[in-house]
Amino acid sequence: MTVIEIMAAVAIISILSAIAVPTVLSLLPDYRLKAAVSDLYSNLQRAKQEAVRSNGECGVYFDAATNRYQVIAGGPDGVCDGPASGIPPQPSNDDVLLNYIDLSNYGSGVQYGSGMAEKTVPGAGIPPVVTVSYVNDRIRFNARGMAREMGYTYLTNVNGLAFAVGTPSIAGSIVQKKWQGNFWE
Repeated sequence: MTVIEIMAAVAIISILSAIAVPTVLSLLPDYRLKAAVSDLYSNLQRAKQEAVRSNGECGVYFDAATNRYQVIAGGPDGVCDGPASGIPPQPSNDDVLLNYIDLSNYGSGVQYGSGMAEKTVPGAGIPPVVTVSYVNDRIRFNARGMAREMGYTYLTNVNGLAFAVGTPSIAGSIVQKKWQGNFWE
């Protein structure tokens, strides 16, 4: 190989990198949001499974003000007494903190919110900002894996992409939906 051939190869690699890097960087926020949605879905499944396994209650408590949520098991008495408080979080009474998630750790502006969505998941009109539609910002599962509350948690990013993860019925099924411009899919 000659020096000219090596310089030509380096120039081609540099040009391809210059084209690819901005594309990859523009897709990064959406990948980070999808990771957060996947983790939320997994944590809801974990709460449901833990409730059945422990024959007690397990809940996920959302805090839109701090951009965090936590998974709490009911402990020996089988009853979730509420979200953990403090830094680091300490659960109430005999509850067990299973997971503590800060959405800002995903980066790219991942946070609670409905982004560019114009409707809530069931298809009704949407207020300017929807974060969590669960009553008292929590979802709890009982010992049979059934949901004690119905609702959705909405996540968005800097691009306005929106996802909703939740329990549409008390049967305990967990779903995730993506805003597709004029409907949820």
